[in-house]
Amino acid sequence: MGNKYYTEEYIVVFIDLLGAKDKIASDGGEALNIVHHAYDETMDALNRLFAGTVAASLKPRVKIFSDNIAICFPVKPKEEYKAFAAAALSSAFIQNQFLHKRYLVRGGIALGKCFIDDTMIWGEALAAAYKVESSIAIYPRIVIHPETVDALNLALDKRKQAWITQDVDGLFFVDYMKKRFAGKEELYIMNLLSALDDCDALIVEAKGNIKVLQKIKWHENYLVKKLNSLEKDKNYL
Repeated sequence: MGNKYYTEEYIVVFIDLLGAKDKIASDGGEALNIVHHAYDETMDALNRLFAGTVAASLKPRVKIFSDNIAICFPVKPKEEYKAFAAAALSSAFIQNQFLHKRYLVRGGIALGKCFIDDTMIWGEALAAAYKVESSIAIYPRIVIHPETVDALNLALDKRKQAWITQDVDGLFFVDYMKKRFAGKEELYIMNLLSALDDCDALIVEAKGNIKVLQKIKWHENYLVKKLNSLEKDKNYL
């Protein structure tokens, strides 16, 4: 019997909702609705954003299982970066949306072969994205697999870094608070302050758990750096 199913080229985003297992155990119904609602809001926003653009044709396939989300963007020949840009933008929206629901997220992004249908998801890109999330990212950030950085020339081409930045450990991650649109500076500042308030609430929820606090503090420092950078930016004086 010949093969019926085949892997194809995808950009895969694998996301873990940090702390979700505890919330599922304590109040699964509420956690279920929060996660589904946050995902629905993210997809609606992205559909509006992509409408009428070249990214509109990049319809991702999505799997949500427990506290994990896998988003797979199909890659057409010579359009790898377009799929990656859509994946990075989607990751930024997801991270922002879930933080406002009191969830930090950690993730990985990888380019490679993958298969996804209504039944299963399978392939090297999924495995690579999962490895980055579970073993490399460590903090609440969505990290791009080093081989994907090289394959897409992300480290050398500054034009391709609109939604990513390089961390102090050399890893590139989705810089979800990096992009600022002209004329919306006040909205950007309000979003930063709101995110810091969310971190404060998460610190209270952590109840002194050192491992959880380390992750929250990393994210809080990331946000504070964004605010500090505004003070040095003459456009905001």
